[in-house]
Amino acid sequence: MAVSVYDVFDGYLVGSRNQTKIHTPDCEAVQSVPLRSLVVFESLEHGKKRGYTPCGYCEGEPMTAAMKGHSVR
Repeated sequence: MAVSVYDVFDGYLVGSRNQTKIHTPDCEAVQSVPLRSLVVFESLEHGKKRGYTPCGYCEGEPMTAAMKGHSVR
């Protein structure tokens, strides 16, 4: 059974070192990002301070739910 980004980083937000978007860990956009390229954020503010912006799909309720550790699937 393959482990997904969601399984590892539930309750956090993630991004890629090669892009500038913040995602929920179950966003399809980050499922293909190699683990070595992932950046983990404790909060949306943490990501924004590092120059990242919210993914258009994840922004709003999905991101709020993800930060509370709830599945948004």
